[in-house]
Amino acid sequence: MRKAIQYGKTLRANPVCVPDKWTLLRSLSKDMLSPSAQLKLEWIIFYHTVGNKGVKATATHFGISRKTLHKWLSRFDETHLKSLEDESRKPNRLRTWMVSQTEEIRIIKLRKDNMEFGKTKLKRLYFKEYKVSISTWKIERVIRAFKLFPDKASYQKRYLRRKDSEPKVRIHKLKDQIKQINEFGLLWHVDAVIIFWNGVRKIIFTALEDTTKIAFARVYSSSTSNQSEDFLKRLHYLADGRISVIHQDNGSEFQGRFKDTCQRLGIKQIYSRPYTPKDNPALERFNRTIQEEWLSFSEVGLEDIQEANEELTLWLVKYNSIRPHQSLDYLTPLEYAQTNFFQVLPMYPASTLNCVFKKKVLKFAFFKRSGNITPNMQAIERGGEIIRGVGQRVVPLVAPAGRWLIEQYNGICCGFPGGKAARDEMETLLAEPDMTRRNMIKLMDLKALIPVITFANHLRGEINQRLEGALRQAFGTNTPIR
Repeated sequence: MRKAIQYGKTLRANPVCVPDKWTLLRSLSKDMLSPSAQLKLEWIIFYHTVGNKGVKATATHFGISRKTLHKWLSRFDETHLKSLEDESRKPNRLRTWMVSQTEEIRIIKLRKDNMEFGKTKLKRLYFKEYKVSISTWKIERVIRAFKLFPDKASYQKRYLRRKDSEPKVRIHKLKDQIKQINEFGLLWHVDAVIIFWNGVRKIIFTALEDTTKIAFARVYSSSTSNQSEDFLKRLHYLADGRISVIHQDNGSEFQGRFKDTCQRLGIKQIYSRPYTPKDNPALERFNRTIQEEWLSFSEVGLEDIQEANEELTLWLVKYNSIRPHQSLDYLTPLEYAQTNFFQVLPMYPASTLNCVFKKKVLKFAFFKRSGNITPNMQAIERGGEIIRGVGQRVVPLVAPAGRWLIEQYNGICCGFPGGKAARDEMETLLAEPDMTRRNMIKLMDLKALIPVITFANHLRGEINQRLEGALRQAFGTNTPIR
C-alpha cells in the first residue's frame, strides 16, 4: 500500500504553565481580602510549602503563637477565602433603652414643671409622686434625649463649642519627646497657688523652667485670666522670649486672655490630666518650697501685695543664685544655666557683674498696677542707686544670665533702675583718652548691662572697639570682643 501524502509540517504544542493553587489563591486574595486576612493566608502558604507543615517553624518565622496558627489553620477553607477575615465582635445582645414609656412620660412631666431642679431632686419628687424609686441615670438620659434644658440656646452654644474645640494636648504623652531635647526655654511650667491669709484669698502665680529649674513667682489678689496674662508677659520678658511650650493645669485662670496671649506670642499650650498633680511634680515641689522657705519666714506676709512682691523678689534672687538645688547636683539654677546653656568669654570671671539695689529704694522700682508694662522712668531714676564692684560677692551674676537676675531683683518687667546713671558712666569711660585696666574692667561690667538698658544699645560698638584696642595694647592679641 502506498503511504498517504502528508503536506506541511506538524506543530508541536508547548506545555501550558498552570500556576499552583497557592499562587492562584494569593492573586485572588489581593482583590477579596483585607490586609490582615492576606497576612493570615501567607502564614498558611508558608506552612504548606516552605515550612513543610511544621507549626513551630511557621510560628517562629512570623512571630506568632502556635495556638494562633492552629486556630487559623482550622478555620481556613480553600473554597471560601473570606473564612480568614475576623468575625464580628459585636455582642449578640445589645444594650437597649432601659427607660419604659411610662417612666419617660412621668420624667418629662416632672422636668417641665420643675426646670430649675437637677436629677437628684427630681428623683426625690418622682418617688413622692409615684411611690416608685428611679435612678438618677434614667432621669439624666431622658433630659438629654429630649433636650429638656432651662436655656436651650445656651446649651446648644456650649455643645457646639465643645464639639468644635481642639482636643487638649496632655503632657504625659509628650514627656519622652521633651526629655530628648536639651534646650533652655523649651518647656515652662506654670501654676496658681491659692492661700487664705487671715481669711482673705490670695494667689501666688509660679513658673519653673523645666531644664535649669530657674523659677519666677508673683503675688496677686485674684486668679483671673487678666492676672495670669500679666504674669505671662512678665515671664516672657524675663525669659527673653525663650518660651516655646507652656504647661499648666485645666484652671479657668489659664484660659481667656492668657490663652489669647499665648497664641499671640507663639507659645504652645499643653495641659496636665485632671486631678493628676504628678504630671507637674517639679513645680508642685517649688510651690511647697516657696511656702516653707519664704512665706513661713516672711515678716511681711500677704497683707500688702506690693510689699509681698518686694520681699518675694529678694527671695527669688536667693533661690536662683545662692540656694543649691539637689536635682542639679547641688548647683544653683543660674550656675547650671551658665554651665550648660549660657557660655561666656574666657575673660569673664564667674562673678564679673555684681549689682545689688538697696532694699529701701526697691519700692520705687515696683509698679502700683500689676498690668503696667511701661517703664516708669521717674521712679527708676529716683531708686537708681547702684552698688557695683568686681570684688563684692553679694549676688553673683554672669553676663548672659544677668538680665534675668537683675530684672528679678527689681521685681519689674521693664526698665533698669539706675540705667541712666550706668549709661552716663559708659560715656564718661569712653571719653577717657587712656584705657586703664581698672576702667577696662568697669567697662566690661557695664557692657553686660546693655541687654537690660535698651537706650544704651548705640554704645555697644564703641565699647567693643575701645576694649579691643586696650587688649591689643596690653596683651598683643587680635581676639575680637563679641
